[in-house]
Amino acid sequence: MTRLARFVLVAVGVAALVVAAGAATRLIVLAADPGVVWPLPEWWAWVVESDHPVRAGVAAACCGAVAAVCLVLAGLVMRRPEGSVRRLDFPGDGGTTSIEAGPLDRYLARALLRHAPEVEEAKVSLYEGGERYDALAVVATRPCDLAQLHPRLLQAMSEDLRLATGSEIGRLEIEVDRFILDDKGGT
Repeated sequence: MTRLARFVLVAVGVAALVVAAGAATRLIVLAADPGVVWPLPEWWAWVVESDHPVRAGVAAACCGAVAAVCLVLAGLVMRRPEGSVRRLDFPGDGGTTSIEAGPLDRYLARALLRHAPEVEEAKVSLYEGGERYDALAVVATRPCDLAQLHPRLLQAMSEDLRLATGSEIGRLEIEVDRFILDDKGGT
């Protein structure tokens, strides 16, 4: 969904830029030389005819709907979890087991390093994700195929979280903080 949302936002943005550039060019040319006659396109005149005010209203409503869809899609693209989990509570038969998120985040970061030798440093944060938890992993890695790394890490970290807590990771977001280019730690 995020890839489609980005595509739609880019397409709408490019179309809006083209229309705005055309309108700005028209205004600049008309202001620069009063002798120039540059009539509005016929479709535009059809929209704003005074004897058919409904056309302009429908056009405005369509533009508003496109803007609303773009806002929703931008929200999907820019979606970040509200705040990381501070404590995990697991109700049981005899009471509740509570785990602070700090040690669990460090455990998952070490698990990530264990399962991915190409990753040199990692910091993991868990977020509420419905029935499962979402995880954000900020990593420093040697150049590698991140598309192949992602599903492998999602499965491994989910299994490690299941072993530790009985819960799983539903969604893993990997953010590459930096690439390590040589053995001396240079970036």
